[in-house]
Amino acid sequence: MLFRIAWKNVWRSKRRSAIVVAAIAIGLWGGLFADGIIEGMLEATVNSSIDRELTHIQIHRPGFRDERSISMTIPDAESVLESARRLAGVYAATGRCIIDGMASSPTTSQGVRIKGIVPLDEESATSLRKEMVQGSYLDTSMANSILIGKKLAEKLEVKLRSKIVLTFQNPDGTLIYGAFRIVGIFETSSTPYDAANVYVVQRDLFALLGTPMIHEIGVRLSSALSIPAVQQQIHQRYSGLEVLNWGELAPELNLFLESSSVFMNVFLGIILTALLFGIANTMLMSVLDRVREFGMLMAIGMKRRQ
Repeated sequence: MLFRIAWKNVWRSKRRSAIVVAAIAIGLWGGLFADGIIEGMLEATVNSSIDRELTHIQIHRPGFRDERSISMTIPDAESVLESARRLAGVYAATGRCIIDGMASSPTTSQGVRIKGIVPLDEESATSLRKEMVQGSYLDTSMANSILIGKKLAEKLEVKLRSKIVLTFQNPDGTLIYGAFRIVGIFETSSTPYDAANVYVVQRDLFALLGTPMIHEIGVRLSSALSIPAVQQQIHQRYSGLEVLNWGELAPELNLFLESSSVFMNVFLGIILTALLFGIANTMLMSVLDRVREFGMLMAIGMKRRQ
């Protein structure tokens, strides 16, 4: 009986009921749509940084990230690299030789971070190959090839097939010069990154340095949910090394993610609160219109809770 009475009351004022239903539907849809858009933007921003170079976990010698000293290499890096690849949940791992230096063209010079990589390893761990906008990816069969960012190419006023000279110091402080030919130009979502980073084949960089050296190991996982477990395993095996996840490597990204989530919750709270008052107002009007009806029902035996 209660259900029949309620159902009839809903359709007693079709316009008012339709407005309430529409307000609930539009309010919830709007809130969920805004939440989805913002969450998608946040996820895309974080994933872009992880795909570009961060990877999920990075391994360094303690202090390297602050000092950037060429002598602060990872001891027995190849063993660490192979061990990381064998861990459950690891999709790929790449070792990088990282040196700060200068890139010079016939017209100007620019400070850059030189990254010596194994092309196939880097392709598996990052999205570098997908970011190519001109030319081709690094080819190990071609000596002294280099990839540069689009912004850096504009600053140096160079193009594909142009030659640039890299200048940097080896561990004993001697200046080293190397001529490299541009085989590809990449463009990421970060213009400052494109203006300050170049990639060369690791073998070519080792030939100039006279010795192999790995300063950074990037570990890409199959799922971000595995980060704590894999990070702990690596840290236990190599307690003398610094093992950091993407949130620790880029705290500003983590802060941005957390603050945006708080803002989104406040935003949704405001929307739902406004929706609540609108519905409550309509329902209160509906109840007050039926005071006599409710009085009659109670007079014939209906209890207050009913």
